[in-house]
Amino acid sequence: GNLSSSEKSRDELSRKIETLKRRLENRPNIKPISKDQIAVLNQKLEEKEEELQRLRTEYTRDLDHHHKELKMSKDLLEEQMMLYKADRTKMQQQFMEVMGNLKR
Repeated sequence: GNLSSSEKSRDELSRKIETLKRRLENRPNIKPISKDQIAVLNQKLEEKEEELQRLRTEYTRDLDHHHKELKMSKDLLEEQMMLYKADRTKMQQQFMEVMGNLKR
């Protein structure tokens, strides 16, 4: 029993090796890459690199713009709050004056 199972696995292994050999033999030959092809690939790579740089710059600029807008709206809001507080204070003073005048 034991012997036959080891023989089976040995058979299987040699079959796999044969299949692998055939596959390697039937593979189309890989052609070497020409200098022109390398030049073209390098060119494409450079173009992609430039595009990436441009996108990075645009992104940074957009982000900067966004931050400025946020700051402006925050400043505007604070200014409005200050005006509102000043108005309220003035109204309270007027109200106190009117009440004071009524008491007289």
